[in-house]
Amino acid sequence: MALSPMDQQSITPINTHNSQQKKSLLIEKKLISASERFNQFLLHSNLHAAKYIATAQTKGLKILFILLFIGCLTVHISFSVSAVKKYFNRQFIQNHNLILDYDLKYPAITICFMPEPLRYDERFKQVFRKYLNLIDGENITNEQALNSVEGFQYVYLTQGRFEELSELSFNLHDRLLSCSFNLVECNEGNFTHSYQDGNCYTFNSRTLDTQAYLTMQKAEILVPEVLDSSIRSVREGTVDLGLSLRFYLHDHLTFPSNRNYPGILVSTHHHDEVSTSGEFQLVQPGQFYMIIFKKENYTSLGGSYERCTNEMLSDQAYLMSKRFGENDYAYDQYLCVRLCELKFIYQACGCIPLLHFPIQKLLINGELKSISYCNINDSSINNIVKEQMEIFRSTNYQQTCPHCLKKCSSSKYNLFVSSLQAPAHTHIDQLVKEVEKLAAKTNITLPNDFYSNTLEHFRMNYVEMVITARNNYLVSVNTQQPAYTFPMLIADLGGYFGSL
Repeated sequence: MALSPMDQQSITPINTHNSQQKKSLLIEKKLISASERFNQFLLHSNLHAAKYIATAQTKGLKILFILLFIGCLTVHISFSVSAVKKYFNRQFIQNHNLILDYDLKYPAITICFMPEPLRYDERFKQVFRKYLNLIDGENITNEQALNSVEGFQYVYLTQGRFEELSELSFNLHDRLLSCSFNLVECNEGNFTHSYQDGNCYTFNSRTLDTQAYLTMQKAEILVPEVLDSSIRSVREGTVDLGLSLRFYLHDHLTFPSNRNYPGILVSTHHHDEVSTSGEFQLVQPGQFYMIIFKKENYTSLGGSYERCTNEMLSDQAYLMSKRFGENDYAYDQYLCVRLCELKFIYQACGCIPLLHFPIQKLLINGELKSISYCNINDSSINNIVKEQMEIFRSTNYQQTCPHCLKKCSSSKYNLFVSSLQAPAHTHIDQLVKEVEKLAAKTNITLPNDFYSNTLEHFRMNYVEMVITARNNYLVSVNTQQPAYTFPMLIADLGGYFGSL
């Protein structure tokens, strides 16, 4: 139906173009308002780069500044992530310092007689003949001795007859001519005995008789009074002579052996540790040795920086108490690995190989269990033992024995050795009297040609040594220090973002 002229006049036409323009102006006004607010934010920001963006004269320049800012921000974030990673890597640096310690404690000294500890005299031969089913007086060949000695020792060790076996061996009192520590006389009572790889003896200055020091004080010798069971310092008053030892080895009674290093093995170690590391100095007959030690201390950060421990497992503590008495001894990584190897063998064989020192218990699955030695006459068991030992030693012990960590704090004594031929011709007559006295005390018969070939016998048997700091009280101290600490991380992060 067509509209009348009046109706056409009453209808107001809609201006669509004007409405769209208003919307466009409103959006533009909002954008300008947001842009102004963003510019105000950038102007009042602490970011240096943001102010350049806010004050840019042209849109193109502003876009350029924004792109540069994003690039710089990316680089700074990358540096920050690297700094955080560096902090959590827990790296450390090693510090080496020298300190002067006038109260330097004297170390423990371990000596081991080599090659075999057994004393090959008539008393031993009588017992050995019974083991070999020989008649009294029948000769024992070297081949018989070498082939049967392990079985002979096995019988004594498996029966717990350690003292009897020790009595058939060379002991310290059989060979020790004299002993003194800083002018104080000492004897075999000041040594701890360990029957391993030969008779081993450890001198620990804490066992010295205090009364001897008090007697010296009364004689006006400058040695201070000390308490029982205290560790002696290297220097007592004005005296710094160390430990002086003289031996006569009686090589004519040495057990036949295929080992070719006769003499004495000497090691120095901390007084609360045992000598198990295998770091020995060989001291040979016919020589006077001056052995000077220098101490080094090592301390690890531990924790998340480096895995370490100072704690002994119960089987190591048990072994220490049985071998060395109730003295306080510290954790030893070498011994921990050795015991771990024995556990590895025990779990496969139900026994452990013959050792020269008694191991009666091992920690198996968290329980301290009594163990037995493998029968050395059982070839099948011996083959399994050898296979297990090869498997263990071909693998990384850190995987097999994760509990055998390095020690967090330890001490090491570096040895500097010099020697000259001994004894001097002028001392021979006096030494002959001392050897005669020693032989009489220990019921040892001297060789028939001892008096006709005296000098040669002393060249083959006499050993003299002095172990001292020689007035050197400098201690090398090695410590670890975090390479990157938390304050360093905060400082770096602040520096990275502060430069934006």
